[in-house]
Amino acid sequence: LIALSVLASSYVLPAYASSETNTKVFEPPLRELWTRGPERVQRQWLIAGPVTAAVAQNIDMSSLRPAVGAALTSREPAVRWSPHTSWTDVTDLTTLAGRAPDTTGASIDRFVYVAASLPSATAGPMDLSIGSERPYSVWLNDTLVHTREAADVFVPDLDRLPVEMEQGENVGLLRFHETSAGSSH
Repeated sequence: LIALSVLASSYVLPAYASSETNTKVFEPPLRELWTRGPERVQRQWLIAGPVTAAVAQNIDMSSLRPAVGAALTSREPAVRWSPHTSWTDVTDLTTLAGRAPDTTGASIDRFVYVAASLPSATAGPMDLSIGSERPYSVWLNDTLVHTREAADVFVPDLDRLPVEMEQGENVGLLRFHETSAGSSH
């Protein structure tokens, strides 16, 4: 399961002068989730996978160009990007694209790739807010911005990642590491 939100932080923060250094200190902002239209959560995705760990190890994330129907990589041409619209705040990757449930109890070591277009009216700082129970990595505009190595309990907005958005379209790529059967948030 995943939940991805974008938080606006490109606004003026209250500034306070520090008596010790005479420099401005900014109070950490309490932010509400940014809304684009009536939504606060990313709901339009391109999803590819799963692929084995051996295949994933050879994928250069900066070379990926997600597009509907395009192959994830030339090494696995049958694995293609498919569109998905989530009707809730949470997307369960294990139920997409006709994936059969894992019921064999066999060991799992594979990766699922997710892409999203994150438009921004202006360039500047924003927060990506991500919840996932799986280990994952996030790239924004071909730059690795975060990796979480361990599985965790699913909590929406658990990880808030400060990023620099470009004006216009920004491409977010996420790689989820599946190491156990069950839902994949």
